[in-house]
Amino acid sequence: MQQVPPPKCFCGLAARLNRVKRSKEGGDGSRAIGKYFFFCSKKRDDETQCRFARPAELEMSKEKVGARGRKKADGRGGGSDEKVDEK
Repeated sequence: MQQVPPPKCFCGLAARLNRVKRSKEGGDGSRAIGKYFFFCSKKRDDETQCRFARPAELEMSKEKVGARGRKKADGRGGGSDEKVDEK
């Protein structure tokens, strides 16, 4: 999980990776509990902190798709290079 490069948050800084925990006010029914998210890297008490929160799974899937796209662009994968005569 740490191999995924952090995305830029709305502030322009690199986001930090954290696991979502239960809050004391409730929120036990949230689907995000126990999952990893990228958040703004500024301190919580900082008034300029943005509301950036992105699931880490989304970033990992972007990286996988990017790797497949680079393979095809390099000519190492995807389809054959044979020419077919049309009659």
